[in-house]
Order: sequence, then C-alpha cells, then structure tokens
Amino acid sequence: MTLNLETVWADPKYQQSTTRAERAQLILARLGDSNPTRFRAVLQELGLRGIRGIEAAGHLTAAQWQALLGAFGASLVEVSQVLIQLGMTWQ
Repeated sequence: MTLNLETVWADPKYQQSTTRAERAQLILARLGDSNPTRFRAVLQELGLRGIRGIEAAGHLTAAQWQALLGAFGASLVEVSQVLIQLGMTWQ
C-alpha cells in the first residue's frame, strides 16, 4: 500500500512551510483525509488522540511517526521519506 505522499510534497502549502510543526500538520491532515475512521482509530491505539491540526503534531517523535505510518501500511521507504521531510532519523 502506498500513502501517496508525493501529493503532500507537491502541495504549495507544504513547499512554503518553514517549520517541522507545519509540515507535520500537513502530513497528518493528508492521512486523516485519506481515511478519517482509520486515522482516529490509529491515533487512539497509539494514545495520540486529538493531535490533528494542533501544535503537538510537530512534537511527535520519530518512533511515534514510525508507528503511525506503519499502522497505515507505509513502506520502509515511505517512513524514511516522511522522517527525512521532518528532519528526523530512525529510532
């Protein structure tokens, strides 16, 4: 399964974002829009309820991103791409 995040990277809002928090919010919004029910369930499973669109999105750890993206079926390449886009490394 692909997350199709190329659409996020190409989005003018993403390209103009200057902080990790802004980029994280846009990535989370894309995940939430792709499957809102699954998104809420995954956040709850990971104990991350209510993070979409708020400042806390920029404070997710690399391990939390890995778990979140993995729950959406992200490949290792996709997880790596997101972490790189956020200026993070694998944990």
